Amino acid sequence: MAVKDFPATGTINIESLSDSDIGYGMLDGLRYTKGDDGPTLVATTRGLLERWLQAKAAETDESFKLPASIDAALKLDAFYTHAINSDAAFEGTLDFPLKMPQGADIAFARLGGKTQDVGPIYEQDVIVTLVKGKSVMITAAPAAPAVPKIAACDAVWAAADAAAQKFQEAYQASDLKDEKAFDASNAAWDKGDSDYRACMGQHLPADPAFPALLTQVQALADQMAGK
Repeated sequence: MAVKDFPATGTINIESLSDSDIGYGMLDGLRYTKGDDGPTLVATTRGLLERWLQAKAAETDESFKLPASIDAALKLDAFYTHAINSDAAFEGTLDFPLKMPQGADIAFARLGGKTQDVGPIYEQDVIVTLVKGKSVMITAAPAAPAVPKIAACDAVWAAADAAAQKFQEAYQASDLKDEKAFDASNAAWDKGDSDYRACMGQHLPADPAFPALLTQVQALADQMAGK
């Protein structure tokens, strides 16, 4: 493999071959990393990706289940969680409108971040997937520029967090017996998280930072296509 600005030698993407360990079941391929905090590229083949998705489609645990179609899978955050991450879930913010590089069959780009909790993710990545013939490449790079904070969206999350905290206080006051209050607090956090990300997806395209982010993902797509 030869992609500009990435090393020529990769390491296996799968982090464990034991089903009891974190990192088991990741997408089979090679990982090329540019520096400790730099962009990462995972390269595999269409055949390996299709067989991996077939296995995920047959999962009985819904948290690991994915559609067998490449197009459908790329539209789900769970794909990036299971394929290229091991220690945190990927949560998407929005999808970018990409121009299809010449010769590519599929080009898809998403903005989002890794998290182990609900709420705003201020350090986000752009993830670009390119399918070209038998080749599949997935690049993740820190968003440049960094994703800005949007006051209206921060307010959405703050209101949800305040509501959830009140339910938590009621739960604590009940000596951890009021299960309805506990469930209500989690529901408020979950809805606030979803509403926050929807708000970001709505407002970010109008932010001055967005054109630069769009330029970044288009450049990555073109780079993987060999331009």
